[in-house]
Amino acid sequence: MTYLEVSFNIPLQATYTYSSPEPVPLGCRVQTMLGRRKTTGWVVGHPTESAEGIIVRDMLSAVD
Repeated sequence: MTYLEVSFNIPLQATYTYSSPEPVPLGCRVQTMLGRRKTTGWVVGHPTESAEGIIVRDMLSAVD
């Protein structure tokens, strides 16, 4: 399993961690669930592990 740091075009300056069964290159667009909405974000990093106490969701698919 690979962790992805994903940024969204929303007015929050935060990134979110998702898991992926295979590596996804930096800059690639991915479909994810953000709350109850399906949305597209950009992979901006590859953390080696998730932060303690955070629920990590699976990405839905790679767009690019």
